[in-house]
Amino acid sequence: MIADIDWEDTKQEMTHYLKQLIRIDTSVGRHGETMAAHYIQAVLKSNELSATVREPIPGKGSLIYHKPGEVLNQSLLLLSHLDVAPAKDLSDWRHLPFSGDDAAGEIWGRGAIDCKGLVVVWLMLVLLIQRKKIPLKRGLVFAATADEESGGKWGVEWLLKHTDDFQECRYALNEGGGFSFRQKTRDLYTCQYAEKGHLILDYRIRSDNSYDHHFKPQQGQIYPKDSNLINPMLKALLRIHNIPTALGSLLPYGGKVALLKRFSNLPLDYNTLLNNVIELEPLLPLDGSYSVIRVHMYVLPGESISELQQRIFKQRLILPEFVTDMKVVSSVEPSSSPIDTPLYRSIVSTMNRQQGRTTELLPFITPGVTDSRHLRAKGIISYGFFPTPPETDIRLIHRANERISADALVFALQRLYKVVTQFLSSDHFILP
Repeated sequence: MIADIDWEDTKQEMTHYLKQLIRIDTSVGRHGETMAAHYIQAVLKSNELSATVREPIPGKGSLIYHKPGEVLNQSLLLLSHLDVAPAKDLSDWRHLPFSGDDAAGEIWGRGAIDCKGLVVVWLMLVLLIQRKKIPLKRGLVFAATADEESGGKWGVEWLLKHTDDFQECRYALNEGGGFSFRQKTRDLYTCQYAEKGHLILDYRIRSDNSYDHHFKPQQGQIYPKDSNLINPMLKALLRIHNIPTALGSLLPYGGKVALLKRFSNLPLDYNTLLNNVIELEPLLPLDGSYSVIRVHMYVLPGESISELQQRIFKQRLILPEFVTDMKVVSSVEPSSSPIDTPLYRSIVSTMNRQQGRTTELLPFITPGVTDSRHLRAKGIISYGFFPTPPETDIRLIHRANERISADALVFALQRLYKVVTQFLSSDHFILP
C-alpha cells in the first residue's frame, strides 16, 4: 500500500505546508496559534475533511480532527503543538526565524523540528488515510494544540478538562522521541515512554556568624560557610534501578559512551539519563546573615515529588536547622507509560522491518516534559516518536538556525504511516 504513494509529490506538499506554518509567528507570548489552527483547518476542508478549532482565550486555538473507528474507546491520538519557543537575537540566524525559507532542501525557521514538522507529518498522514480510503478498526484523532511551550494550560490541559475530544483515546503518539544516532553496525531510534518530573526550590539559608565576617561575596556566590550546609551532591545522586533492558544491553558495547557523546550538547539536560540529579544554583546573598540556594531536582518515574523533597532533609543534603524558609518555584510530577502494549510493538515491528542498516528501538526517559504528561495523568498511554534520520540536528531545537530537511519529513512520514495504519486497521491490535 505504501508503494502506491508518490513520495516526491508528497514531499512537495509537506514542504509547502511547513513553510506556510513557519511563516505564522506562534512564538510564546504572541498568541498566534489560532491563525495556525485555522490554516490547518482550511487544508483539511480543501480535502473534504471537517475539523474544529477550540479557542479558550483569544489567540490560543487548537485544531481537533476526529475520524471514528469501529471499536469504541480505542482511538489513537496523533498529538503535536503549534506554539514555538521564542526566536532570540536575529543576527544569529542565517535565515530569518519566520521566513520558512527552503535552502538546499532544508526548511528553515523556528518550529521546523519543534514541533511544526510533526504537525505537518500528522496532517499528511491524515490526508493519505483519506485519499487511500483505509478502513479503520480504531478511531483516529489529530490534534495540533496551543500553549505547549508554556505548560499546556490553554492547550492539552484545557482540552482534557473542558472537552470530550480525547475521551475515546486510549493511546497517543507525540513529540519527545524518535531522534536517532548511528553506531558502526546499527542505527538506534529513541522512543520516549517516560518523562522525569522536576522540583525547583529556593531555600533561604541562615549563615553561621562564627565565620569570617570580613569575607565579601562576589555576585552570584554563596558564602563559603554555606557550603558546609551541603554535603557533596555527587555522592547523593540516586542511581536509577529500572533501566530498560534494551538500554542496559547497549552499555557493555560502548553504548553508554555513544549515548553521552550524542546527548552532551542537546538543549535539554540529556546527560541526566542514568541518574536522578540534584543541581545547585547559588543565588545572591540577601544580607550578612542569609543567602538563597536554588535546588533543581529531577525525579524519576515511580518516585513522588514530596518523598524526594523529604529525602533531601533525611539524607542531610541541606541541614534543616539552617533553613529558615523554602519556596516552591516549579513542580511537575514524573510520568510514564508501559511498553508492553500493542502500539509499542507496532513501532518495534515497523522499525525492525526497515531495509538497509539494522535498526533498534531504544526506550527513553527524557528530563524535559511534554504534553504527554497530561495525557498519562488521564490514563492515556503515550509515546514520543517523531523518527528522524541521524543527520537531523536536534541540537537546534530552541536555538538559532533551526531547520529540517524535506527528506527527513518523508523519512518520518513513511515510518509513521506504517506504524499508524498497521495499528489502526489490524484486528491483531484490538484489545478485548
